[in-house]
Amino acid sequence: MSVAGMGFNGEPNKNGEVEIGYMINEQHQNKGYATKALQLLIKWAFTHNAVKAIIVHTYADNLPSMKILIKCGFEEVEKDRDGLLTYSLKKRVS
Repeated sequence: MSVAGMGFNGEPNKNGEVEIGYMINEQHQNKGYATKALQLLIKWAFTHNAVKAIIVHTYADNLPSMKILIKCGFEEVEKDRDGLLTYSLKKRVS
């Protein structure tokens, strides 16, 4: 049995956005694994010039996921009528 799964949903789109999806088995939740793994994926993704932003979709009733996204610096940018939220994290330009 795996602890979790996390990864990219394909290549960056024409706007330089790449989507990340994740899940963590219930017995391994609330231990910081998803937050740490997401932070590492963010860091890795932003080393690539083609990536300008990362997006994640979650449902409005998935409070643990929303907490992770906010902790990692994501901001809610869209909510559809079915309660699906889109969060985005833009690459900082130095």
